[in-house]
Amino acid sequence: MTAAENAIKHEHMLKRTVRFGPSTCFLCSAPLRTRNRSDEHVFPKWLQNRFKLWDQRLDLINLTSIPYRQLTIPCCKTCNNVHLARIEDSMRAAVDSGPNAVAKLPHSTVYMWLSKIFYGILYRESLLRADRRIGIRPIVPKQVLQELRLHHDFMQGIRRSLDFPFGVPGSIFIFGTAQPNRIESQFDFLDNHANLSIALRMGSVGIVCCLQDGGLTKVFHDHLKRPYYRENRLHPMQFREATAEVFYKSMLLESNPFYTVVEDSHKMLVMTQNPRHVSFREWDWFVFCKMLAYYWDQPMEEIYGGNVGRASSLTNEQSKFRTLDPNCRYRFLVPDQWKQAHRPVGPTSL
Repeated sequence: MTAAENAIKHEHMLKRTVRFGPSTCFLCSAPLRTRNRSDEHVFPKWLQNRFKLWDQRLDLINLTSIPYRQLTIPCCKTCNNVHLARIEDSMRAAVDSGPNAVAKLPHSTVYMWLSKIFYGILYRESLLRADRRIGIRPIVPKQVLQELRLHHDFMQGIRRSLDFPFGVPGSIFIFGTAQPNRIESQFDFLDNHANLSIALRMGSVGIVCCLQDGGLTKVFHDHLKRPYYRENRLHPMQFREATAEVFYKSMLLESNPFYTVVEDSHKMLVMTQNPRHVSFREWDWFVFCKMLAYYWDQPMEEIYGGNVGRASSLTNEQSKFRTLDPNCRYRFLVPDQWKQAHRPVGPTSL
């Protein structure tokens, strides 16, 4: 389901004016002047310091890239220094403590933090020209942000009282992840704009989230009920495979939740109504392996073997979890070539 389709599947009891632009707070839409202006780092400073991201680059939709340090969005000082700072403090302490601490956080805290990063990247791209040499067309037109009105509504929980009586409107998966020795290799980021999904690996913590599926992906994702997802630390390539499973499963969802957003001057209420009958399109291993080949940077023919099977970093031919060295990158092939595959091919760079 596209962002545009998501945008119309909700109802507002009260209307808010949402503005966009370089002189508007991305969160509360307040006009920015010298006295109240600040710049919010989409990937917070503590995260960039922890994993040395300042000079690393993030790929944008138009296939250009930008240093993480330049990925900032306009924000008023109150939203930045009060509301966002509170969430950042909670996330920083939990990530430093490990996956169990993150899992114990209120789901709304994790959800808001991920929502800000997902939306913040698109907001920044709406302020950047698609081609700096010619024209003024932005990478992301404002229409895309307008179609994310529902997402923006949910984000108001960052700055004001917001209640999800039926739980957060998304699926959140938290994993333990193995840590390479190289600090820069301890971080990874993936997103999928088509179905509003995001994934981050930060040291020993991996988080994958489908932001607007009503929690249905997590409830019905049989693959992720396997116990080794909780009992073992995932290698960087295993985390990417788990992310691909979540992203692809959410893309197969045919049953759409409906959201009602009620708000007054004191509080917001987001009510999720999931359909009585939930359905997913049939899992296609060929399509899944195309996604996995992209995330692993391997040729498709090495991963998908039709009736022979498919490559997996998670389990071996005996369906046992593979314990991998996080400092090595591996090459995984279809089962009949497995003996060639289960060997490191160099330092991990994921």
